[in-house]
Amino acid sequence: MVIKEGRAPEVITDLTEAELDKFRNVSMASADEVLDMHNFLKNFDGDFSRLFSQKKA
Repeated sequence: MVIKEGRAPEVITDLTEAELDKFRNVSMASADEVLDMHNFLKNFDGDFSRLFSQKKA
């Protein structure tokens, strides 16, 4: 990727403008959220059926 001084890099995506706008306005994940997801995935056994059938507390 070549970034010319004073210019933003060209965005190459298959998202629509509406989808891009939606994600531009979303706050970034915090360090705590990333760590929480890391810990969840580290212990996740891959059983999505059980995961999505669990009732919320």
